[in-house]
Amino acid sequence: MRAATALLVQEARWRGIWRLYWPLALMMALQVAVGLVDTWIAGRLGAQALAIVGVVLQVVFLVNAVTIAVGVGTHAVVARLVGGDQWAEAATAARQSLLLGIALTAVVVAPLMACAPALYDALGLGPAGRAEGVTYLRLVLAGVIPMNVGIVLASVLRARGAMATLLLASAIEAGAWLVCSLVLGLGLGMGLVGLGLGFLLGKAAQVAVAWRTYLGSRLYAGASWRPDLAWHRRILRVGLPSAAHVLVRNLNGLAFYAVLGLLAFSTDAVAAYSIGLRLEAVAYLLVFGLGAVAATMVGQHLGAGRADRAGKAVWRIMRLALGVAAVLGLGAYWAADRLAMAFCEDPLVWAYASDFLRVTALALPAMAASVVLNGAFQGAGETKAPMICALVGQVGIGLPLAWTLACPLGWGPTGAWWGMAAAGVVQAALAAWWFMRGNWRTRRV
Repeated sequence: MRAATALLVQEARWRGIWRLYWPLALMMALQVAVGLVDTWIAGRLGAQALAIVGVVLQVVFLVNAVTIAVGVGTHAVVARLVGGDQWAEAATAARQSLLLGIALTAVVVAPLMACAPALYDALGLGPAGRAEGVTYLRLVLAGVIPMNVGIVLASVLRARGAMATLLLASAIEAGAWLVCSLVLGLGLGMGLVGLGLGFLLGKAAQVAVAWRTYLGSRLYAGASWRPDLAWHRRILRVGLPSAAHVLVRNLNGLAFYAVLGLLAFSTDAVAAYSIGLRLEAVAYLLVFGLGAVAATMVGQHLGAGRADRAGKAVWRIMRLALGVAAVLGLGAYWAADRLAMAFCEDPLVWAYASDFLRVTALALPAMAASVVLNGAFQGAGETKAPMICALVGQVGIGLPLAWTLACPLGWGPTGAWWGMAAAGVVQAALAAWWFMRGNWRTRRV
């Protein structure tokens, strides 16, 4: 292995994994805290506000699909080039990724902002609080612009292993978002408008910090800002299956909201789901950090020609992720009622939310396995695997099962929760089978 590539991430040992993971773990904890406070504020505003925040969050995930494709492609390509000590090429890839991400964001976000009232109505959120809801939607869409630039920048810095910088940027983002949401949303009585402004200002602060770090890094020097379609094609060839994965996941999420909308107490079920998703994010984001570590280690190891170490690193990370998921799952199952009641005083909403948490707690190990394996696939550039696993698990099995249990069989929201949990187990099993086949070891990016 070249001496220049002997970065910390080249060690498939616990120390190397931990030094990469701890900044990401703190970063994810900050994001979880912001999301929980955001949901708590919405809960103080009522079930309708909770429903609006939850549905708009799904729209954000959907809009982010194209930029996530750029981010995944960027991470795979830049990590591979850094691992191979090709710094000039890595800098070019980073800059072309930013150009591509900015262009795609503008193309997607601008028409959605112009059509925000029609989009709000299409989401089926009802006439109650419509004016405030449309303003909130527009503010969140505006925040998607710096958010998407930040996604690409984070992919560049993560591929280099610069996790401490990402932690700093997230800390500043969390501070700005929390202060603005609490002061504007509750303190000044601006409600959802205050939450939207908090989201926008937080994302702007985060990208400012990451951009400053990028300008002073080795991945900035020497590259041209002139668009290069060959690089764009290379990045998208790796990343587009991830965009399809995100689209599948989030269209499935919107369809899941539609299933809940068929129930007798649909607003309460949707509000409970919004609470449950925020609480589930505690586990997901902490494990997501381990998936990001897997992506970085796999990409750099393959760039250095050490596929054997890449595999060892992934299985070590998997064991750690399963341990984290088990602890969090036990805690969520035991404290489900108290957690749900902390976010909403409506007895039906918290009853539905506590059922969600208990069912989800049982499926957390499968979710953790999927996240780590998806990260490993992305680091290798084998991005079709997560897409197909999600398509089969979520759309082919989870959504039909959720509808069947919730509606024809009359299980209500609890049936929908079980359908979603089954989808996670199937998806994890498919991902594990695909990874053990080993084709990712020879994937070119």
